Amino acid sequence: MAPLVRTGGSRHTGLAALPHRNIHDDFSHIVTVDEQNELRNSINETRKEEGLPLLTEEEWPSATTALTKTFFADHAISKIIESYNSGEILKEGMSAWY
Repeated sequence: MAPLVRTGGSRHTGLAALPHRNIHDDFSHIVTVDEQNELRNSINETRKEEGLPLLTEEEWPSATTALTKTFFADHAISKIIESYNSGEILKEGMSAWY
């Protein structure tokens, strides 16, 4: 059986697809204000437990609007092809660009 390859995002939002299939569509995921602030608060809780200072509003402002994350299939497909051509069998992966 072919391994699954994550096509974007995190383990919570990424799509998994068999490498031999084409992925036809880009997709978006909306991260709500509550979800963003829950992540920030969770990180601050971890920092507190580790004796580190909490993140300030300047370092990571509390969210006030939803965030749309867009995942582009072309980047995942390119990474799968690149790895396949180099002889590497991907079990999981992510491609990021800026």
